[in-house]
Amino acid sequence: MKRSLLLVMLLIPVLFSNTLAAAENVSYTVVSEYQSLIPGRVSNVVSWQFTESGVGENGFEVEIEDLAQKVGCRAELYFASNRVLEQADCFRWVNGEEICSANRYEVDKPAILSSTIIPGDWLNRPLPFVYNAGKRKFITYEQVGTTRFVTYLMVRDRRITLQEAISAGMIRDDLNMDSAVSGPLYLVEITANSGNGGQEKVLLQQLWVEGGVFWLYETKDGRRSWRVLQK
Repeated sequence: MKRSLLLVMLLIPVLFSNTLAAAENVSYTVVSEYQSLIPGRVSNVVSWQFTESGVGENGFEVEIEDLAQKVGCRAELYFASNRVLEQADCFRWVNGEEICSANRYEVDKPAILSSTIIPGDWLNRPLPFVYNAGKRKFITYEQVGTTRFVTYLMVRDRRITLQEAISAGMIRDDLNMDSAVSGPLYLVEITANSGNGGQEKVLLQQLWVEGGVFWLYETKDGRRSWRVLQK
């Protein structure tokens, strides 16, 4: 009896540590549809695997890969422990060589990825998601070689009904997305302006559910993406 009890006591830490390790690696899928630049041509569809790992006091990493391994690009996103995106390393193959484009982001401004087709853009705001009234303005900078580009961003939230989201194609029944709508829905829109008298351009839209920690739907530059939810 004592021997059996000792064996159980020895196994408990091992089982518990394995459970924690499994819990640290969260994986989910995002389906992206890319509009073809050629009229009449069918849009390309890519399924992206998001794998979150290394969750701890110092933050965590999210690896994004093409499930079919056909696109030739991937990304590694580095988040702070409060789920703010600090850095994005975007990889792509050029002439048989994998090239990395690394970008760091200011923690209090939207992180807009400009060197990849991967849907890794992030709002960089406190989560779980809550509605923010009014307009929020930001100035972002991007260095390309010796040239520094300045962009003026404006962020707006607006309430949207479930029926409106379904009618607009933001919520898809075949991806089981309606199961995640357990609270009010909000469409967050980011517009950009170069500041040279140009008009505002819609840069990014994301659909969020109140209390969520990841968007349900996103659209940007001819790309539409949906988060696939498990039944």
